[in-house]
Amino acid sequence: MTENSEPPNLSIAAVAGNGLSIAAEPTLSIPSLTTEISDRFELARSDRGNKSPVERVLARLAHRGANSGDPNKDFEAMIGPLDQQRDNLTDLRELAEIVGNEVSSVQKAIKTLNSFVKSLRRQGVGYALEVIAERSRADAGHRDKIDDFMTELVNVADGGELTIGNLNYDSMAMASLCDLYGSRLCDMAWGYRDAPFDLRGDGVLRTGRPLRSAPSQFPNFAQRPIRLLHLHGSLTWLRHPSTGVVYRFEIEDLRGGIVIDEATGLVRFAGNHWEQWRKGATEWEPQVVLTNQAAKSDLIAEPPFKLGYDALYASLLRADRWLIAGYSFRDECVNTLLADAWRNRKTIPEIMVVTFGDELTQEQILDGIGYDPFAGDPTKKLFIHICRHGIEVAPKHNPWRNWAGSTELRQRKGA
Repeated sequence: MTENSEPPNLSIAAVAGNGLSIAAEPTLSIPSLTTEISDRFELARSDRGNKSPVERVLARLAHRGANSGDPNKDFEAMIGPLDQQRDNLTDLRELAEIVGNEVSSVQKAIKTLNSFVKSLRRQGVGYALEVIAERSRADAGHRDKIDDFMTELVNVADGGELTIGNLNYDSMAMASLCDLYGSRLCDMAWGYRDAPFDLRGDGVLRTGRPLRSAPSQFPNFAQRPIRLLHLHGSLTWLRHPSTGVVYRFEIEDLRGGIVIDEATGLVRFAGNHWEQWRKGATEWEPQVVLTNQAAKSDLIAEPPFKLGYDALYASLLRADRWLIAGYSFRDECVNTLLADAWRNRKTIPEIMVVTFGDELTQEQILDGIGYDPFAGDPTKKLFIHICRHGIEVAPKHNPWRNWAGSTELRQRKGA
């Protein structure tokens, strides 16, 4: 990564975390998702005071991993260790091949075990995406709060560059921006080069758009001033089983028929793509960074995720304003990105942090962006603005107003 030119006025680089989705649908909170995924992963139990044997094993795997998180509260920490075990088994199989034919039985055993781990991970990821798809409704009636927030954010940019790094797998931010600002928006997929595919062998053709592969392939900001980057993938991203090319599909093309759960009233989508993939009925694999912290750094260094990180980094270097909304500062890869950009800037950006409650401290925020406490007293700096009332009301509060007009106000004051 190299440093870019000085930022133009009214440019914003944003990071949108889980809080953005929770604002529209509270059941998308990580603990709530984890409980539901665990239940579907056949970890349900009548006595929740006693863990099932399967859950005990998954918990032990997770706790052995460095920086893996709590598998009982975070579904990424629960599923992530399966990635590591799969990689370990792949390396062991290669080592067995190097040793020689006398251990062919070991090679076969490793191959069998590796297939089992892949199958187990496939089930876990499939259940996770299935639940997220069910709970994240992209229609306007379910995302009013996201629409309102995006409108306020675009108004602050006032026609300038706006880059949003979205950490959520759901498509609500994408749907909101498409409906409100479609002619001014681009994402990581080509706007053309459409191609029809029979994803499930049912004869139904669904249109996919290939993802871009280089920063130069984005339209310039004069043409499309709003850029949405799915840093950790999306429900709508699928990898072609033969070519390896990743395509973005329309979310409704991947959902199945609507079924209402009589017990909970929740919407389910029977026959959806993630269910079909989980059951082995299709080889079009979803592309998401659904793993623990220990394995994320390797995944984001490879396509298609690397492009999103590189593009957001370039924007973080240029932008005179940063927005960090609904993000807990617990993702080491994202924190590293923020810290690298902070360290390589020539100027201090105005930073708006939108959170809910007092759990996220100013010290955690400053540490997350790579602020050096020995460089000065952070309480005397004016670049951090914090709203602790959530995404829905943040634009109505003084910290947001100060952040939105801070650059112009300082110029008028001669600062």
